[in-house]
Amino acid sequence: MKREKIEKVLDKAVEKRGCVSCTMKHEDAYFNFIPLCRRDDFVLAAEDRDFMLDGYVVFTTDNIDRIDMKKGIYNYIMRRERVSADIKVPMIALGSYREVFDTFLKYGIPVSIYTKKVSLSEM
Repeated sequence: MKREKIEKVLDKAVEKRGCVSCTMKHEDAYFNFIPLCRRDDFVLAAEDRDFMLDGYVVFTTDNIDRIDMKKGIYNYIMRRERVSADIKVPMIALGSYREVFDTFLKYGIPVSIYTKKVSLSEM
């Protein structure tokens, strides 16, 4: 998927607090996210699992393989249950990964890091 299309979908989702289905380049499965803000290549999103929030994620647009807006009943349920409306957007600097991690350290936010699988021969 072209970068311009990815950015357009993300910006629309941020503006409307809409849900997206996203396939990442380093994963076999798709994810449901609610993008909260985007700065340059970085995206802050709330992860959605079965109409419930499951933490926040930060990733770059370069990691996205495919992204689509959720439509119809999905967004209706998310609005009706006030899932997407009640999200608190954490104040995270999105200029670089260093800024992201510095923010986590400053506020004592727990972090889980997921990366692509690397074989020993690549190390």
